[in-house]
Amino acid sequence: MKDIAPILKRFDAWYANDMADRPPVTFMWVGRDDAPPPDLEFDPKRCLVDGAFRLSLFEKMLPLRAFPGDSFPMFSGGITADHNGTVFGLKLDCSRESVWAVHFLENVRDAMNLEFSFDNPYWASMREATDLSLERGNGKWITTLCCHGGVNGDILVALRGPENLCMDVMDDPEGVRLAANRLSSFYPKIYDDIRDRLLAHDSPVTAEGELSRRRTGRIGCDFLCLLSEQMARDTVYESIESDINSLEQCYFHLDSEGSLRHLDFILGQPRVAGIQWVYGVNRGPAVKWADVYTRIQKAGKALEVLPVDVPDALALMKHLEPEGVWFKFLDSLKESEAEYFMGEVGKRSNWR
Repeated sequence: MKDIAPILKRFDAWYANDMADRPPVTFMWVGRDDAPPPDLEFDPKRCLVDGAFRLSLFEKMLPLRAFPGDSFPMFSGGITADHNGTVFGLKLDCSRESVWAVHFLENVRDAMNLEFSFDNPYWASMREATDLSLERGNGKWITTLCCHGGVNGDILVALRGPENLCMDVMDDPEGVRLAANRLSSFYPKIYDDIRDRLLAHDSPVTAEGELSRRRTGRIGCDFLCLLSEQMARDTVYESIESDINSLEQCYFHLDSEGSLRHLDFILGQPRVAGIQWVYGVNRGPAVKWADVYTRIQKAGKALEVLPVDVPDALALMKHLEPEGVWFKFLDSLKESEAEYFMGEVGKRSNWR
């Protein structure tokens, strides 16, 4: 695996809304043209509870990929976005295409009496996957902090169901606030259960491609897109602040146009160093949202930008200062495309 010291320096600068030698750039999938397809036996039900099986699938896929820029091989022991709820009794189900939460909470205030416990097959598989990855991946890949995201309104959605929780916001906002705050109070325990494993192996923290030696990660609350500012103040803002303040620093996952009404609230959080703005499927390209990115920059926060392709990233650069920008390409790129962009991103003349 490549030397991660320069990558750590770039992300230390990014968290400080600054720049080292150039902005960090992550490519989530760059395929190797000469790599033969792996022989995979995918069993979705097994993936839910077998951490060793999930790791074996990752190891078989690894030879397919190249890691240009600030990309590096990384394995997540996690299962789905809702797995933090399993410590409150949440069960998961799946198909070959997706994993989902099985909602069971009949009343939002029932969350006040939920037992907290790591003793469930899902969390056991996350521990297993993380521990095995740290042992087998030493010098080969980075093991991620798979419990990022926080515990706030989104876990209440997983427990109660989105339609029911929306009705609760109208009928019992105080119950929603109390429930969200109680669940969030457990996030430090959830976070430390995985991070302590990383620390024992001297592994840096990464949620989705960033690197840090500090107590950091990604926090988010997709439920915000369904709430007005007043509704959110009455229900989930306190729990989000609790998740944020449990870390030294973080970046915030702000998902969909409906969440933009809450941007000022997020920008006002001192421990939020940056914003991951997700404009949504078929709502791009990123340059279409240049006004959002410039608004975040003017507020003194860093940016995680998710361009649809290289031309989109180059077009957006004309609107931005390079300090505090991190480009992450989610869609597959060719090695030649990644190499071309790496040659352009460090040229100051390509930026505003």
